[in-house]
Amino acid sequence: MKTQEIILEIKKLPVHLRKVIIREVISSVREDEGNDELYQAAENMAAEYRTNKDLTAFSEIDLDDFNETG
Repeated sequence: MKTQEIILEIKKLPVHLRKVIIREVISSVREDEGNDELYQAAENMAAEYRTNKDLTAFSEIDLDDFNETG
């Protein structure tokens, strides 16, 4: 079904049902946008961690034994 056909079918519905559809579509778009933004942020940080050794400087000692004194 093409976009224009969907719009024409929606226009045939009562106003209260069209409002429900609008709310659901907007919610879906916002959710997808949020997921896209999180994915992009994670990709950006992954690239940064691969190239910026300052961010992973302490990772080398992660497996060392740690004894707290005090």
